[in-house]
Amino acid sequence: MQSRIDIGFNWDKLLSVQCHHEYYTDGKGKDFEFIPTNKTSVIFKNFKTFFKPVDNGFIIFCDNKQFSRIHSLKKVSDQKLTFLIKNKNNLLANYTDLNFNHFDEVFYFTNLTIKKNKNKLLLHAEEYMKDQEKIRIFSPFQVLKFNEIAKGNKLIDQRGKVVKREYWYEERFDLHVVKLRSLSEGKYTFVNGKNSLEFYVMDYIKEPVWGILDVFLYDLPKTGDFITKDGLTPVQYDIHFQSRSTYWKYFIIGQNKELKLSLDEAKISYNGEDVEFTKPKKVTLSNGVEAYSIESKKPIELKELHHVTDKLEMQLKRDNKWQNKTYKVPKPTIDRLKPDKKSNKIYSTTYIYV
Repeated sequence: MQSRIDIGFNWDKLLSVQCHHEYYTDGKGKDFEFIPTNKTSVIFKNFKTFFKPVDNGFIIFCDNKQFSRIHSLKKVSDQKLTFLIKNKNNLLANYTDLNFNHFDEVFYFTNLTIKKNKNKLLLHAEEYMKDQEKIRIFSPFQVLKFNEIAKGNKLIDQRGKVVKREYWYEERFDLHVVKLRSLSEGKYTFVNGKNSLEFYVMDYIKEPVWGILDVFLYDLPKTGDFITKDGLTPVQYDIHFQSRSTYWKYFIIGQNKELKLSLDEAKISYNGEDVEFTKPKKVTLSNGVEAYSIESKKPIELKELHHVTDKLEMQLKRDNKWQNKTYKVPKPTIDRLKPDKKSNKIYSTTYIYV
């Protein structure tokens, strides 16, 4: 079936890309902006297509007859649409199950390699986005230099074709050089013996980007081909993020400074279900205040805060007697994450005054 939109005349839905995130209550990953490159904007114009951003991705519409006709004429040129992905939320890594530091790497997506998961076509290899999707970006004016190079080394483009050696290899004095200037913009893999390097050749980017998306228009996997002999079949590609799970650590502090807090045990329940925490441990905070710390025995998945539905409570045991009073305690917020190198754990820390 074809989806249509009326903006003065009829457009057919060609494809869409949507981000999903387990952290958000509505499941939508609203943290990204997809920006077409200048070359892609020219293709939109030439192919009579219309790019529409939405809150968790984008949709591309086209005139079916016009697009099919132009598509058949330009098939030999292997056109693709390239989008720069900008992260709009500087706390994204705090609640997303990805590494914190990416240095000079970005995430890379393409519809040449998709995974079918139920009714979804994922633009990554596993059920959720993983760090293995990262890639280096190089300018076409750069070169890669190696002191030693293995026999049988080769450069492979993103369609798996070996690039002719005379296009990229050169010896300079005692160095082996991979030249990028003669390569078309896109992803490449340099295979050097048992090692390999994946990188993306792209012209200068004014601002740092979180990722790159290449959407090819021809010779696609059967499950993701939106142009068939029967006409146009709109396709939705998905990017799915998993929430980060952290160890929740509470610091329990006495409100009355004149009385020393004594604590034997603390019981935490989340929406009526007990959550296993360690026994209280007496600690001294950086400001000199004495407190008791407790932490969850297992990591807990972070979710968007909704105080109306979430109910997190604590009961305290003092002098081997449970207190009648039940404390409502705050859920850890995503801006208070603390990785611990010794234990290799990531903590969500919260202070509670009793």
